Amino acid sequence: MKSRVILAACWVVMIIGIASVQGHAQTPQSADSDVPPCAPAPCVVPPVWPSTSAFTANAPIASNPLRPEQIFLGSNDSSCPTFMAFYLSIDGGESWQQMCAQGFSYKGNEYEPVNQPTVSYDSRGTAYQAAQYGTSDDFASGGLVAIRKSSDGGRTWSAPVPAAGHRNVAPGFSRLALDASVTSPRADSVYIVSVFFAPIDSAAKNQLVVSHSSDGGKHWIQVPLTPVEPNNRRELRNPNLTVGGDGTVYVTWLLRNVFDPSSRAEMLFSKSSDGGNTWSPPTRIATIVLHGLPNAFLAVPINVPAIGVDNSGGPNSGNLYVAMNTWTGTYLRVGVIRSTDSGKTWQKPVWVEPPNQTHDQFFPWLSVSPAGLVGVSWMDRRNDPANVLYQAFAAISRDGGQSFGPNVLLSDGFSDPGRSGEGNGWIGDYTGNTWAGPNYFVAAWMDNSQTPNMEDVVGGIRLH
Repeated sequence: MKSRVILAACWVVMIIGIASVQGHAQTPQSADSDVPPCAPAPCVVPPVWPSTSAFTANAPIASNPLRPEQIFLGSNDSSCPTFMAFYLSIDGGESWQQMCAQGFSYKGNEYEPVNQPTVSYDSRGTAYQAAQYGTSDDFASGGLVAIRKSSDGGRTWSAPVPAAGHRNVAPGFSRLALDASVTSPRADSVYIVSVFFAPIDSAAKNQLVVSHSSDGGKHWIQVPLTPVEPNNRRELRNPNLTVGGDGTVYVTWLLRNVFDPSSRAEMLFSKSSDGGNTWSPPTRIATIVLHGLPNAFLAVPINVPAIGVDNSGGPNSGNLYVAMNTWTGTYLRVGVIRSTDSGKTWQKPVWVEPPNQTHDQFFPWLSVSPAGLVGVSWMDRRNDPANVLYQAFAAISRDGGQSFGPNVLLSDGFSDPGRSGEGNGWIGDYTGNTWAGPNYFVAAWMDNSQTPNMEDVVGGIRLH
């Protein structure tokens, strides 16, 4: 499927207070090594809309480590009967092909995609997609997480395979990660973290569980990471995970006391050094304050502690980074917290925006490049005096997360969070980003600056 907006020649980086460059001649280009460097560098790659006039939301994105011009995007998509799609680009984002997620039969039940698309690649360039599935009987019997994979660049896909869940449980907030390091003793292992909810029990409970597979997803082992928590007291939410070069798996999540009127949440951390069989006791990264997005109808930015690890072998190799946002009392603010000792201790947040910016920032995501650069993207209202409309921004750290460079405007269009296209104000739960090779930071976000619906958009920064 050809995108409506062709990937144009890089714009000069749009720094705070500088208008975006418009009217340049448009020259399609891809993310492979044959693309000539932009001048001057770095530069902004103009955004592309992969979908076709449909409501799309949530934007997990990953690139093939062997062929970085192959980029994989997940989406909730109203143009699909199952309201979920995956998009594949083989030319660095110039064009996209849509694949609607499919239901499947399992143990006498029919399962349909429900939510939470997530994507990843292994070290051999095999693409993986996962999502939450529910049964057709109003989900009364719970649900599961299922995966599919493709080893031929997305031309063919395996049938869905259940990866997480059990009877009378509905997995939620699920995320997928692959051990993509060729040096890892457990290379190409697959990990899925979920919050297991017990929806049928009147005293509903939730528990954080990690499923892992060492044979490409054929067989799975589920290991609880936390005790069972009663939903009406302590709420687990929004886990995320990443895998280090030595095979260590790192997980982050939030724990909220339902009765705490301050809306504080503990951002927690655990790791496994044996392939997910055992986990360290949870430790606290930071305390944040949860808050809905002001000046928006039902637009609640889900706060996912997006974790990344430096696997570069450089001076900051092994560092862990977590992107988060917190309510300051007047606005939502995005920061990055780092650990230089494998998660034993965590530094104070480094705020990605200049101190004079006091407009809302939300939906942050983070990824680390093969060269150890830390890229963060987020939504930002700084250019709207009314603090309503937002734009996508990004920043990159070259010093191991101690500081971030200039804030880069990824798209000069303004998006309205009150106009989702679905009529209910939902604009999605999370964005995404990845590195397509060492020099191309690719971000994906929800945007309606040029469309009647909120839609997933892909853009980014090319360094040189």
